[in-house]
Amino acid sequence: MLLLNRAIVCFTSCCLSVGGLSLGQWCGEQPHEYSWVRATEDDRTESTQESTQDDPASQSIVVTELLAKVKSSIDFSGSGGEVGSTYHAMHVIYYRFNTDSRQEFRFERNDTLVPAILRSAGYRSEPSQPVGDIPYEFFPYEVAWILGEFCHGESLELIRTVAESTSQHPMVRLACVLALKRMGHSVDVANFIDLVRAENDRERKIIGILLMRWFGGDAKSELLNYMSHPDVEIATAAACALKDIKPDEAVAKFADLLEREDFPSLVLLLGTLAEYKQQSARDLFEKLLQNSLNGVRHTPHLDRIIDASANAWGINQARYRTSNSDSNELQGKRVLELMGQLRIRQAEYKLKLEGQLESCRTQLRVAEAIAKIRRQEFKRLLLLQSEEIIESDVSQRAEAQLDVATQEVLDARQKLLEIETRFGELDRQIPSFD
Repeated sequence: MLLLNRAIVCFTSCCLSVGGLSLGQWCGEQPHEYSWVRATEDDRTESTQESTQDDPASQSIVVTELLAKVKSSIDFSGSGGEVGSTYHAMHVIYYRFNTDSRQEFRFERNDTLVPAILRSAGYRSEPSQPVGDIPYEFFPYEVAWILGEFCHGESLELIRTVAESTSQHPMVRLACVLALKRMGHSVDVANFIDLVRAENDRERKIIGILLMRWFGGDAKSELLNYMSHPDVEIATAAACALKDIKPDEAVAKFADLLEREDFPSLVLLLGTLAEYKQQSARDLFEKLLQNSLNGVRHTPHLDRIIDASANAWGINQARYRTSNSDSNELQGKRVLELMGQLRIRQAEYKLKLEGQLESCRTQLRVAEAIAKIRRQEFKRLLLLQSEEIIESDVSQRAEAQLDVATQEVLDARQKLLEIETRFGELDRQIPSFD
């Protein structure tokens, strides 16, 4: 717990707790019912607000101390990885801003601090003002995090305005967008895409691209384009941001990316591609594993390629890693053998489905022919009944037979639809040994 005290600033202490957000909440459309720092009481004194509202020096001291506390309390290390890399940024944005850990520290949520927090990342209340020195070598995640705690009322509108303002520094705009998305608020997609396009700072561009994950299909074409970027870190960020929608077009982009020489974020590509269900992705892993085993490309990462390839093909680790002393080469060859077995099963299953399709189509044609005959017979008997040539019970029996024939047509159509659906999804079905 940290109590913020300064001789020139008097704060009323209110105990707040930092709670976790689920991933669904983080990328949802509705604002959260509570923030990560929740006040147990909202009785801020007028003297506290007055002491900081018109005193930039006091606000600067408070904000500096507050940001330092956030930075020390929230883990922005990114599970390793060089700061500024895609690996680091992805883990911070997708996981650290979504932590389930609970921490507590004292903090007065005073909305008059928001401009000072924004100024620390380059905000200017007047566009004509110089930006001034920004004391950050890397992106200040702590600024984005704490801004999320002020995403309400007038502060929310200010944060949204800054996020969309082309006259503001790109760092503070990006921090505002991250704060808004963290708290479940909407963002102008086109405006944000333009911000990322114009960004020249590599780390901020990577962060912006990763944030496009939450825009779904609206950012698909933009992310596909970024996957061809000459900077492999930027291209990898785009690949990671497509992990939810997994478009078919991305597989060819993955193939091109994996043709590049070894790079630190290769593990991210492997993990992301392994989640794709398309057969084209499994084919790519088979080729990648063969090349790695043959020393053509990415041989130093053979162990990761083996596990990712097996995962993509639904191969349990116990099937290819029978002993801790097994070499990577031996394991890789086993995985290739298992892939071959699964391809045989795929072919057999496809052949079986093709036979079922043909049978269902024939059954439907027969059922429709019978129903047509029953319908014609029923009409003929109705006519005879109207001329009092036959009794009504004869046409009633014919009507019952027509009902049965009609139902058989419906059943045959439903069965055909089910088989056609299974056949259409064959490309996305992971083979099984069961």
